[in-house]
Amino acid sequence: MVVIAWLAADRFSVIGLGEEFATNLGLDFRRIVAIGMIIVAVITACVLVTAGVLPFLGLVVPNIVSLIIGDNVRRAIPWVAGLGSVFVVACDLIARVVRFPYEIPASSAPACSSGCCCGGGVVSTDVRPTVVAAPPAPRAGRVRSLWSRPEVRILALAVVVAALAVFYLVNDVPGSFLFAAKIRGLTIAAMAVVACAVGVSTVVFHTITQNRILTPSIMGFDAFYGLITTGIVFLFGASGFLQADSVVMWILQTVVMVAFSVALFTWLFAGKRRSIHLMLLVGIVLGTFFRSATEWMQRMLDPLDFQVVTDAMFASLTRPDPALLLFTATLVLAGCAAVVPLVAHLDVLTLGAPAAVGLGVDHRRVVMSLFLVVSVMVAACTALVGPILFFGLIVANLAYSYAGSFRHRWTLPTAVLLGLVCLLGGQIVIEQLLGWNGTLSTVIEFAGGAFFLYLVLRKGAR
Repeated sequence: MVVIAWLAADRFSVIGLGEEFATNLGLDFRRIVAIGMIIVAVITACVLVTAGVLPFLGLVVPNIVSLIIGDNVRRAIPWVAGLGSVFVVACDLIARVVRFPYEIPASSAPACSSGCCCGGGVVSTDVRPTVVAAPPAPRAGRVRSLWSRPEVRILALAVVVAALAVFYLVNDVPGSFLFAAKIRGLTIAAMAVVACAVGVSTVVFHTITQNRILTPSIMGFDAFYGLITTGIVFLFGASGFLQADSVVMWILQTVVMVAFSVALFTWLFAGKRRSIHLMLLVGIVLGTFFRSATEWMQRMLDPLDFQVVTDAMFASLTRPDPALLLFTATLVLAGCAAVVPLVAHLDVLTLGAPAAVGLGVDHRRVVMSLFLVVSVMVAACTALVGPILFFGLIVANLAYSYAGSFRHRWTLPTAVLLGLVCLLGGQIVIEQLLGWNGTLSTVIEFAGGAFFLYLVLRKGAR
C-alpha cells in the first residue's frame, strides 16, 4: 500500500488542489479519491489489528515532515514512514522505562506530543455562520396553521412528557404506591435536571461554536470525569472511594472540571489569534490524553477496584442521592437563569461573530460568560449521574427540526422537553419491553452514535 501511494503521489498532490482544478488537468477525481481511501483504510485496519490504537500519530508526524520539506507528497511519504517508525519505537521505549517494571500504554506519548503541537500552533479555520432554515410557511388548513406555531408544538410536547411521567409513576407498582412514587419521583427529577442541563448547554454550545455536530463533551468533560474517578480509586482504593462522602466527591469533581474548563477558555481567548476552533482541537487532544492516562491506571488496578471504576463510568439516573440532586438542580437553575437574559444575544450570535459585533454585541464577554455557564451545568450534571455521550447531540438536533424556528426562546425549551421524552421513554422501554436487560446510557450512546454518523454523512453529502 505504501508503494502504491508513493507511485500515485503526484496525482494525490493535484487532487489536493480541488476537484475543479484536478478535472481541468484531465484527472478522474472520484477514481483517485477512491484509490486513496482504499489505501488509507487498508493501512489503518492493519495497524489497528496488529498494534492497536496510537492516537494522533498521523497528526504529529506528517505535520513535522511538512514543516521540514514542504508539501511534496512524493518526497514526504518516505520521510513520514521513517520518522513514524522512529516515533513509535521511542514511544514504546518510554512506555517501558517510565514506571519500570510496569508498562504504561504507548498511546499516551503520542497524545501528549499532539497536545504540545496543538497548543503551540494556531489552527486557522474558515469560520462561516451556521445556515439555519427559515421557519416553514403556514400550510392550508386550520390544524396545519396552528401546528406551524412553535408554542403549539411545545405545548404538545409538554403533554407527551406529562403523560410519560404519569405512566412511569403509576405503571406496574408491586407494593406500596407511596414508596414507589417517592423512588420514581426522584428518578423523574433527576431526568428533568439532566435534560435541562444537557439540552440548554448543548444548544448554547452549538450557537457559540457555530457547529451543530459538536457537543460540550468535546471539551473533555467525560474523559476528565473518568480520569478523576479512576485516579481516586487508584490512589485510595475501592474502599476509600466507596466510603468517601458523596457530597464531598460531587463538589470535588464539579470544581475540578469547572476549573479545568475555565483555565482552558482563559488561555485560549487570552490572545488575539486564539479561536474557538483551536479550543475544540485542543479539547479533542486533551480528551485523548485523559483517556490514555485513565487506561494506564485501570490496567494497574486489582479486579475489585476495576469493577468499582467500571460501575462509576456508566451513567445512572435511578435512585439519585437527594442531597446531590438538590445541589445539582440549584446550579442548573442558576445556569438557566443566567442564559435567559442572553437569549436575544444568542439569536444574534447565530449570524456569526462579525455580524454580532456589528450589531453591538460584546462577543468576547458574551461568549466567555456562556462558556462558563455551560461548563458549570455540564460539570454538575456529569458529577451527579456520570457521563452520557451523544445525548445532547440527539436532543439539540431534534429540537432544531421540531421547533420550527431558529429563535432560542423556542429551541431551548424544546430541547429540554425532548430530552425528557428520550429519558422517560427510554427508561419505560428498558423496564417494560427489555425487562431491565440493558442500561439507559448504553441505549442512548448506541442511538447517538448512529445519529452522529448520519449527521456527518448528511453534511458531507451537502
